[in-house]
Amino acid sequence: KDGLAVASDLSDDTSLHIETLDLHLEGNVWVKIASLFEGILHDYLKNKLLPTEIVKVVSGLVHTNGTQALGVLDQWVLSLPYAPLPEPSLPAAALDWRQSDELAMADYILNDVVGCRGPLGLDAIVDSLTDRSGAVSVNASSIVP
Repeated sequence: KDGLAVASDLSDDTSLHIETLDLHLEGNVWVKIASLFEGILHDYLKNKLLPTEIVKVVSGLVHTNGTQALGVLDQWVLSLPYAPLPEPSLPAAALDWRQSDELAMADYILNDVVGCRGPLGLDAIVDSLTDRSGAVSVNASSIVP
């Protein structure tokens, strides 16, 4: 309503690439058995699960915190005093076209006399040439050899 931003979100195509991830499994016998699948687990964590989950968390933070920050900023901006700028002063040699009788006359002639619908306008010329039908009949045999 006042032209200020009100919400923030990550774009749908936001992605995350984890360059390196060190994974070492240590522990009881079950962990030792799981360590046999360390390569598969490493690839899954690095390429799928962690990037997806991190982007979800960051997206939530951006939406919540970014939107709150924008709300605070909007209130601050709206509380600033505002005064419309005065019309700039014209140099002494400048001409105010809004006060020109010559320009008003030219505007009248171009729009109301000559313009599309004026007595000297294009519509009047076409109407007089076509007997107000707007259609022109051309004998094609005189054009085509």
